[in-house]
Amino acid sequence: MVRLRVRRLRRGCVVHRPRFVPRCERRRPCPIATVRFQTRIAGRTCWLHTACTRSLTLYQVHTKRGVQAFDAMGVLPHFTGVAVHDGWKPHKTYADAIHALCNAHHLRELAAIVENAPADRPETWAGDLAGLLVNTWDEIKTVQDAHPHATAFTVDALERLAARYEEIIAAGRTLHPPRAFGDPRRKRSKAANLLDRLDAERDQVLRFAFDWRVPFDNNTSEQAIRMAKIQQKITGGRRTALGAERFFAVRGYLSTAAKQGRNLLDAITQLFDGRGPWIPTPT
Repeated sequence: MVRLRVRRLRRGCVVHRPRFVPRCERRRPCPIATVRFQTRIAGRTCWLHTACTRSLTLYQVHTKRGVQAFDAMGVLPHFTGVAVHDGWKPHKTYADAIHALCNAHHLRELAAIVENAPADRPETWAGDLAGLLVNTWDEIKTVQDAHPHATAFTVDALERLAARYEEIIAAGRTLHPPRAFGDPRRKRSKAANLLDRLDAERDQVLRFAFDWRVPFDNNTSEQAIRMAKIQQKITGGRRTALGAERFFAVRGYLSTAAKQGRNLLDAITQLFDGRGPWIPTPT
């Protein structure tokens, strides 16, 4: 069972090729990270969405939070690469994309479960799984530092990782058995719900280990949206929707220029001196 799962994950990492934008080289991966943030614009609740790679940043201001906003953004409806996100259900509407889950979110949830577990019923599986994820990510970074061209673990190493993951999930099931088919739906604890998700979506949780081009988390987008969060705390919101759209269009332009090593002042003056806007390289 473990070997079949490893083969399927490895096959998925090889066969599916991303197309972030039409000009993007299909031979090269373009994993994107997405995140959303609630804000106030013109006195009403709106959402700021981001989609980022290591070299591109896109912002979208929209009154909706889910599929309508994603469609208006124009990335996920046409995307066939790896999308890293927090597991929110509207992301899964886009079946052409390969989904990977943000493990920074998982680490926070696992830590909370360990801390809040009663003394007579410790959730040791949560601590073990957090350790497995962190150690795997540290090992990837160590190998890449020593061997920059390395792209994957050996098959044996992947099988050991998948087997250990299965062992930890099984330990968690001794405390939180899965809901039997036909049983009435009852409220389950946060630990049980998290365990259900980590069990059912283990391929997406471990995507980063099977394909080293996939990031461990969606911190690229979290960092892109941090400035907007700070500004929200200071100002409380924006006065007009048009002003917000223009601001984040410029913000995305400058963020992309910075990621690609451009001089930001030159990128701005280029807009007004007759040379036209700088067009980023679609990598």
